[in-house]
Amino acid sequence: MKNLILPLGLIFAAGIFGACTGKSAENSTAPESLSREASEPAVWPRTYRDAAGNDVTLEKPPERVALLFFHHYEVVLALGTSLAAATDVEVFEGWGSLRPYAEERDLIDLGGTRSPNLEKIMETEPDLIIYSASVHEKIGESLQKIAPAVAVGGGPASADPLWGTWQGTLREYGKILGRERKAEEEILRLEGLVRDAREKLAPLGDKTLVFIRPQEKLIYRWMPDYAFSSQGGLGLKSPAEKSDQSSQGNQAGSQLSLESLAEMNPDYIVLYDDVLDTKDEDMLDTLNRESSVWRSLDAVKAGRVFFVDRSTFSGGPLGMELGINTLLENITPSGTELSAAWPRTYRDAAGRDVTLEKFPQKIVVDYLPYWEYLMALNIVPAGASSADHYRQTWDAFEGYDVSAVADMGGNELSLERLVALSPDLIFIARPSGVENLEKIAPLIVMDGQLRQDWRYGLREFGKILGREREAEAKIGEVNARLGADKARLGAVLEGKTVLMLSVMGKGRYFSARRTDFYDPETGLGFTPPPGYPEFGAGYQQLSLEAIGEMDPDIVFLAVFDEDTSSADELRNNPVWKNIRAARDGKVFIIDGAAHATSIIATEYTIKRMVGFLLGE
Repeated sequence: MKNLILPLGLIFAAGIFGACTGKSAENSTAPESLSREASEPAVWPRTYRDAAGNDVTLEKPPERVALLFFHHYEVVLALGTSLAAATDVEVFEGWGSLRPYAEERDLIDLGGTRSPNLEKIMETEPDLIIYSASVHEKIGESLQKIAPAVAVGGGPASADPLWGTWQGTLREYGKILGRERKAEEEILRLEGLVRDAREKLAPLGDKTLVFIRPQEKLIYRWMPDYAFSSQGGLGLKSPAEKSDQSSQGNQAGSQLSLESLAEMNPDYIVLYDDVLDTKDEDMLDTLNRESSVWRSLDAVKAGRVFFVDRSTFSGGPLGMELGINTLLENITPSGTELSAAWPRTYRDAAGRDVTLEKFPQKIVVDYLPYWEYLMALNIVPAGASSADHYRQTWDAFEGYDVSAVADMGGNELSLERLVALSPDLIFIARPSGVENLEKIAPLIVMDGQLRQDWRYGLREFGKILGREREAEAKIGEVNARLGADKARLGAVLEGKTVLMLSVMGKGRYFSARRTDFYDPETGLGFTPPPGYPEFGAGYQQLSLEAIGEMDPDIVFLAVFDEDTSSADELRNNPVWKNIRAARDGKVFIIDGAAHATSIIATEYTIKRMVGFLLGE
């Protein structure tokens, strides 16, 4: 999940850098954008009446600025001003809105915002100190003895008419730093971003959304103005009445219980994400595993839960931009489709060039893995073959809302049902019946590689549907989880061999060395027993005698519902009973979805395997 946020922050910040330097976004870099460019034409010296009521005169544009209020980092950087020293410099590493600037910063650390180090400030020899009128009231006079010192207002809970909005804060800093024109340019640019995003998100209608951070006993909720304000924000709807449209909700968040969140039952849940640790991801994993109340939420069942970087909760202009773009990426199908190039053409496995004029709203698939690829890209298909069957039997769909997917028949799509549904795109696994199907809707024949390589499949669906970024984000998320799980399993798996076996009927046992499980670099690092199929060999049928010779320490048994009796027969066989895993009670039964190599089935299987091995 973190992989999604940082690239987005870098992309968005590149646009800001371009605006600061006059260069195109793709050619600019953080150091160039933060160089001390010439000040805009302005009157120097200038006198500024600050938030403490002091008239502070600056003789020339400041070159060594010491900022004691970390909430205003974003404002200073948005104006293209470099810093010499600051408090809470670790924020640069922890906030997605600031990480693009981290390499250039080389800041002198002045300690914490609430207790800055006065000796360090003196050593810095600043020509301007910017401090908080409320936080640093007691040391204001001391700061003024070191260098010209300007007291600023604002912060997460500010209601000050000058400092209570991001626009007002930008304007005041523009006056202090001689960047009035730059401030107005940034305000116009960001207000344009808000208007454009509001228009794109308008199709959400009455859908509701919450920003929360679950902790062990309580849930903290934020109400950032850029998301919910009907005056100058996106105008999104909260599932509960908002009593205060100011930014007060950004400071600490109101407290909720899980039960009160369930009463709200939002359509989308946005979670706080801190790149410096995995506490928030771990809490989400705990809720998904242990809380039936959490799993009952509509947003959770539909897979409409995602993370945004912690800086997007802060109310600063860069965090606001990152937050808006992250929302556009996640909360509506129109998000990335609107930014993607349409029409787009795709050459399918049958050699046909299929052109889609716009994002297809009603998609039908004739193969279960295609259904999974769509769901992983936050797209619910309108119809799928054998939908009724898989709704009841495919355990990997737990937590996903697939109730609206129409059953389109068995192995072959029903032409009658297709006509009635009137889809605007059909995916099929084999080219048979193309002539009849393409009379109903645009048709794409997918190639066989999708059956064994979910990363390839996800990327191909991303290309077709304008979801390339979502595909890469999902791949990054799963890769990160595999790495974390491998580390957790290290001691448990040391010296142990693992057999993954699928029961496919009486006396029919199949296995494959799948990279997600066995690759020592990119997978969980399972050690295969002697005689196990090699990488790339696909599924191989194994005899019971061969399994006995392998004598694995651990066995994962994939069993489809219809093969339960065959699995029971296997476990009662004397040869099976004699293998080490059976003797030691290390045979773990997983639903038949563990046999599939598709994305959601793979995620499900990894979670089950790790849970069994760690006793979770």
